[in-house]
Amino acid sequence: MRSYARKGWGGVRRRRPLAHGELRFAVLKMIEEGPKHGYELIKEIETRTGGVYAPSPGVMYPTLEMLVDLGWISSKKKDGKKVFSLTEDGVAALEDHADEADAVIDKLDALGEEADEGAPVDLRDAMRRLNRTVLRRALSGELTRDQRDAIIDLVSKAEVDIKKA
Repeated sequence: MRSYARKGWGGVRRRRPLAHGELRFAVLKMIEEGPKHGYELIKEIETRTGGVYAPSPGVMYPTLEMLVDLGWISSKKKDGKKVFSLTEDGVAALEDHADEADAVIDKLDALGEEADEGAPVDLRDAMRRLNRTVLRRALSGELTRDQRDAIIDLVSKAEVDIKKA
């Protein structure tokens, strides 16, 4: 299984699975299947990659806005959410870049296939949720020393319990 992690400051960091500019082609291909809002696109990419990669809203929404600016997609409010659809220019762009777009979708699907060989998606999801929760609390600036110590104790206990399981 190919690793998308590299050592960085503070531990292991993941490399970006998509090269610069590739996300826009994945987005166009997924919107080609039918109108979608940003969160749906994020979840679809996460599903395709077996949970290995999900673009953050800070990556997805600027990409969507860029595609709107290019005239390749349009947005319309539906149930309080922006729903994005392909425009005629977007259809033409997909035709002009069909090989690139298909290659990006294939890359996402391949990541999902590799992920199936590794840890189960539900386990990776649980680990990601725990990590995100601990980091959010730690970075909130609202923790007392006692609360911080309690979190460290909980995580340490979980580590011991997992080793025994």
